[in-house]
Amino acid sequence: MLLKRIAYYSIAFFFWLILIQRVMFLAGLPDLPMFTIFIFCNVSLGIYCMCKLPNYYLTDGVVILYMLYLLINGIMIDYPNKWDYIYRGFTWQWAYILFYFIGRTSGLNIKEALSRMKWPVLIACVCGLYFFFTEPSWYMDMKYSQITSEYATEHYIQEIFRLSSFWGHPYQLSYATFLYSLLLINSLYDGKKHRTNSTTDIDSNEHIEYLDDNEEDDKSETEYLYQEPKKTRKLFIVIQLILVGVVLLLAQIRVALFMFVISLVYFFLKKNQASVAKKVIITAVTTLMISLGIYYGQRYLPDSNVEYITEHISDIFDREKTEERFDHTSGDVEIIDPLFGNGFARYNFVARNYHKFAMIDNEYQKQYYETGIVGITLLVWIFLCFAIQLKRKNNRHIERCIFMFIVVGCACAGLLSNPSQYGYLLWFAMGTLYYPQYDDKWVEEYED
Repeated sequence: MLLKRIAYYSIAFFFWLILIQRVMFLAGLPDLPMFTIFIFCNVSLGIYCMCKLPNYYLTDGVVILYMLYLLINGIMIDYPNKWDYIYRGFTWQWAYILFYFIGRTSGLNIKEALSRMKWPVLIACVCGLYFFFTEPSWYMDMKYSQITSEYATEHYIQEIFRLSSFWGHPYQLSYATFLYSLLLINSLYDGKKHRTNSTTDIDSNEHIEYLDDNEEDDKSETEYLYQEPKKTRKLFIVIQLILVGVVLLLAQIRVALFMFVISLVYFFLKKNQASVAKKVIITAVTTLMISLGIYYGQRYLPDSNVEYITEHISDIFDREKTEERFDHTSGDVEIIDPLFGNGFARYNFVARNYHKFAMIDNEYQKQYYETGIVGITLLVWIFLCFAIQLKRKNNRHIERCIFMFIVVGCACAGLLSNPSQYGYLLWFAMGTLYYPQYDDKWVEEYED
């Protein structure tokens, strides 16, 4: 329980920390290295958890092997300014993997880790919409400062002016909003029959319910509950989901928007207890509402914004555009050693400081060019282990959506090595799949 408490306070408030740090920066306050402190604290916790594994799975061995390979690869392969790259690679990629062992050992589950995203995400979303439509002077200055004469094309300017709230780019907000939306969607459909056991949460003044979908015995110790979530609670969740959907649409991070829609469909088909006829009616009404929202939304957005959003989304289904994107994300870089790659961390953000190409838009390409066939094979092996474990765990709906997000997102972004995309939380979520007691209970994330 102590380890779970430590993990909770170490991880669950991560987006509060990111939001506060950004607001402090905008206010001209000292730029404290809060994120670096956050990472190194959890590195220590992750190493401790790795040493305290109660039992070992094949996945544990593959993850450890992958971590060792990255370290050896980074040490053995030499390239200019290597140690600057390695430092960032350690804090932005290698250290994230240790979050797997925190989820694997601590007993903290993904719902608890996401539960404290509620207010910082809502604040960032509401403020983001306000800034997007009112365009305050500091916000416009932040946007214009990113435009240089070299890239001042109409398309690039439209990308810069996507909804991004307190940040210059929409990545921090979009990925956090998507992760929080999984908690909302799960809560919307979390009204089926279950048993509860009342206890206290990590904070003693909060009430939680442990749900059990598997065991059907020991009725004397638990009670069956058939109560659906209160209507007011469901309404609040729906309002938040509409807000989330609008923000993701205007932020135009396509993988986050795409996986948000996929997650809605997945939960609707998987967890909704309604009849087929009711599902058809709900689908029709939802489609009508979205169509009306798009129609009336066009009246309040400039034509250039509407055109950009339409073109940006339609490009997903354009094969030529997709091929062009993959050619662009490779940056015409030549791989020196296909087996071991060109060196761990060689194509992260630091490359831009040395006027080199940074592979930040395709994690698979980045992993292959940096660590070669060996590195990408180990990563795919880990993904296969996660997929097999998810197949065994029928009740891990949030984790399944996160896994789909990882697999799809790595083709569109540096999902596992970019600080603005919360790769550490993705590793943590996969680690919770192997916690032995997690099958039987998890926290109810919203209070009535």
